Amino acid sequence: MVAKLQRVANQFTAKRQDQTLKLMIYDPKFLDRVVDFLRPEYFSSEILVNLAKGVCAFYDEYKTAPLLEQMDEVIDKLIEDRRISEDEVDSYVSYMHKLTYDVSTANITQQWLIDNLQRFAKAQITTMLERGLAHTKDLDTREKLVEQAYDELGKASAITKCTDILEVREPVTQDWVSCLNVDPIDKQMGGGFHRGLLYQMLGYLGTGKTWMMVHIGKMAVRFGKLVLHVACEDSNARISKRYKSALAACDMDEVSSNYKYIGELVSKAILCGSRIVLMHEDEKSKPIDVALITAVEDCVRRYYRKPDIILIDSADDLLPPRGQYKDDLERDERKYIWLKNYARTTNICIVTTVQATRRGEHALWLSSSLQSGYLAKSRKSQVGISVNALERESDRDYCRLFLFKNNEGRHGAKCWVKRDLDNGQYVTAFGGVNDDYWEHKIGIREEEDDRLPRGKRAKEERAS
Repeated sequence: MVAKLQRVANQFTAKRQDQTLKLMIYDPKFLDRVVDFLRPEYFSSEILVNLAKGVCAFYDEYKTAPLLEQMDEVIDKLIEDRRISEDEVDSYVSYMHKLTYDVSTANITQQWLIDNLQRFAKAQITTMLERGLAHTKDLDTREKLVEQAYDELGKASAITKCTDILEVREPVTQDWVSCLNVDPIDKQMGGGFHRGLLYQMLGYLGTGKTWMMVHIGKMAVRFGKLVLHVACEDSNARISKRYKSALAACDMDEVSSNYKYIGELVSKAILCGSRIVLMHEDEKSKPIDVALITAVEDCVRRYYRKPDIILIDSADDLLPPRGQYKDDLERDERKYIWLKNYARTTNICIVTTVQATRRGEHALWLSSSLQSGYLAKSRKSQVGISVNALERESDRDYCRLFLFKNNEGRHGAKCWVKRDLDNGQYVTAFGGVNDDYWEHKIGIREEEDDRLPRGKRAKEERAS
C-alpha cells in the first residue's frame, strides 16, 4: 500500500505545482474548489509554500483569489508576518514573472487537475496517518489521529483506508537516528546518535561546529528521520543554504545561482518521508522550554510525528527555562539539566554545540576541561565529541575528532577527518591517529606520549 501511495504522491510534479499555483491566483473558482484540501506544505519549494500560504490567507480574509496586481499585498503580508525577509523579495518577484509568462494553463482541464490533486492530498493524509499510528501506542491518540484524517479526507469512500491502517504493525526502527559516517567514532557510540541522549560537540570558534551539525542533519534525513534544527548563531536562510550545499555537494554560490537544479538534487538526496525543519526566528528569543516544546508540537501538528533528532547550535545562546535563579551559574546549569531530562522523557536525540575556551590553544585533542562557561557542561551530557584543527591542518582541509566522553560504553576514540567544506562535505575520508599515510598527507607527526605536561608540550610544539 505504501508503494502505491508513493506512486500517487509523485504525480504532483514541479510543472503541476506551477500550474496549480497560477490557477489559485488567477481563477477564484479553482481556488474555491481546492482550498479545503490542498495544504501549502504539499508544495516542494519554500517559495511555493510561502506563496500558497499567502494566497490562502488572502482567501480566508476576502473570500476570493488575489488578482495579479494584488500579489504585492500578499508578499507584503508575508514580510509583515516574518515568513520571508526583504532580501528574498527578488526571488518571489522572479517566480511571479515566471508564472505570468512561462507557465501555461490554456490547454489544461481543471477537473482533471483537481482530481489528481485530491488523490495526491488523500495519499499525503493517509501516509501521515500511518506514520502517526506507527509512532504511538496510546489508544486515545490513535483515535484522534484517525478522526482528524477522516475529517481531512472528507469522503466516505476513504474510511476503508483509515480502518486498514488501524491494524498497523509495530514499527521496526534502528536504535540510532544519525551518525558521523566516521567508523572509529560511530562504533564506540554504538552505531551513531541514539534517542533519549544529550550529545555535546566541543570546538573553537571557526573549527566547523556549524558544518558538523549540518552534516549530522544530512545523515539523519538519509535514514528517513525528521530533523528539527535550531540555528542560534546563523540565520535560517544561511542554514538552509548550507543544507542544500551539503545535500547537493555544491558550493554556496551555486545554491543561489542555480536554485532549480540544486532543488532537484536535494529532493533526490533526501529519503522519502524525511524532513529538515528550522525553528522560526521568533521562537529563538523565548525560554528554551517554551521554544523547544512549541517547535516539537508544531512538528506533530504538521507532520503527525515528533522530531527524531534536535540539533541546537548553540544552546548557550538560548534563554534558560522559566524560573528564578540566584546567579549565572545556576541559569547555565539548569539549561543543560532541562535538555538532558527532555531528551530522556521524550525519547528524542538532542545534539548541541559548546564553545571551547582559548586558554587551551596548545591542546591538540580537546576535552571537557577546555569548555567555556562557569561549569563543565559535559556533566549534563551523556556523550561528548570534540572537533579541532590547527591552522596548518585546516588549510589542508583536515580536522581532529575525539570522543572524550561516552557514558554508554567505551570512550577515547581519536581520528583524522578529511573535509571538503567548499562543497558542503564534512566527511570525505577518515584515518586513524597512528596511520602513517595520514600523517604523511597532513605533514605532521603526533606526540608519542600524549600525557606530556602542558607547558612542556606547548614549548615543543612552538619549537617544531
